[in-house]
Amino acid sequence: MVYQWKTLTYENLDAQTAGNELERIQAVSGALTAKSVVDASRSEDAVLHNVFEWDDEKAAESYRESQARALIGNIVTISVDDEREHAAVRAFVHIQNEYRPVNIVLRVSEYKQEMFDKALKELASFQIKYSHLKELDDVFKSIELILNQHN
Repeated sequence: MVYQWKTLTYENLDAQTAGNELERIQAVSGALTAKSVVDASRSEDAVLHNVFEWDDEKAAESYRESQARALIGNIVTISVDDEREHAAVRAFVHIQNEYRPVNIVLRVSEYKQEMFDKALKELASFQIKYSHLKELDDVFKSIELILNQHN
């Protein structure tokens, strides 16, 4: 199997090496889970060891920040406009390295453009992730139209 990164997140780790190691972990442990990957990576000479934060104090703070991101992402507002009456939308969106109220983002063209660009990337990612489901072919055609209009 050939592996590559969706985004260049791990500059010091080749995607093929990581993918091969994940296959090995699955074969050894019988299942590929977050826990099995962490457990297999504990040794300092493990292929994926440097991907993880092993300082417990830093890792704990990182985990709390992850919980904060989840909290922020779970707050919604109820829209009461004519088109989407009572639609729940995220109250805050991540724009320019911080969370901003969505109502502000939609009013500032620079923020709105960044949000729109992220939406297009998510559509492309969705299409790649589920491309093997032929039941979504009509959805994929619509996504292609949108992506082609904005590229």
